[in-house]
Amino acid sequence: MTPAWEILTGDPNLLLLKALIYEVAELSLAVKLDLSRYPFLADLDWFERVLHRVSSTFTLIVIGQVSVGKSSFINSLFGRKLLLLSDRPTDEVLSVLLAADQGEPEHAEKILRDGLVERFVSLDKAMRFLRQQDTPSEQQFNCSDVQLYLHKLALFATHPDH
Repeated sequence: MTPAWEILTGDPNLLLLKALIYEVAELSLAVKLDLSRYPFLADLDWFERVLHRVSSTFTLIVIGQVSVGKSSFINSLFGRKLLLLSDRPTDEVLSVLLAADQGEPEHAEKILRDGLVERFVSLDKAMRFLRQQDTPSEQQFNCSDVQLYLHKLALFATHPDH
């Protein structure tokens, strides 16, 4: 399924709309329309700004007490069981969900406090590392965050036909 913003930016009708914007601007000048009365006709960049806003990325931070549903919320938001549920805390290790590059397999990396990066054998191993009961606390303490590189996150709404 293709993210909605990719469908939007690749829509041939948008190219037609962009061309029409320039035609309207040219017609406005040809009929000597007072653009000070219609400043939106003089703003030819509005269309690009809209497309940029639609396709821009954002950061979402989820913070809360132990066992209040943070992992359940994130799993629901992304439409996948990404984070294991637990009533026990992790020790200061952040879970960072990122989009994997197209053609790159899903994977996870451990970012150590000294800046070194270690790749996990599997996403499952990364999930287990994040659970306090599965990982010695000194190993978690030496890690600043775990980055999960994923494909087709449901957070990016998809068009039902794609």
